[in-house]
Amino acid sequence: MNPTGIGGAKPGEARNPSGRPKGAVKFRLYAEKKTKTGKSLINFWLETYQNAQAPYKDRLKASELLAGYAFGKPTQAVTGEDGAPIQIQVENKSQVDSEGFKRAFEELLSARPESNGGSNGHGLPVGSGNGHR
Repeated sequence: MNPTGIGGAKPGEARNPSGRPKGAVKFRLYAEKKTKTGKSLINFWLETYQNAQAPYKDRLKASELLAGYAFGKPTQAVTGEDGAPIQIQVENKSQVDSEGFKRAFEELLSARPESNGGSNGHGLPVGSGNGHR
């Protein structure tokens, strides 16, 4: 449950009662079999990274993939102006509703300057904490 107690799944209630789609499991098993549990992918990235004749952008992408999967992607802080922490103050909790919070949060994001590396349209950096590991 979230700290506010507003929204979210109730105790004992599943957020995704159907579970992971069966197709995703089959695809993963197929990919594991065809790539020898990912070893051939890692070898391909490693060969590309080490190939001095490969285009620089390909070598750079291979190094990012290798580092991301080997060591985990570095966290990216979301900060306010001049690196200060973002602060949200709720004056009257009884008047907070999910739509009002969503509007306030979207306004906060739209006021943020775009980060280096692009944006996903919501003011958030592309590739930040997307859970791909």
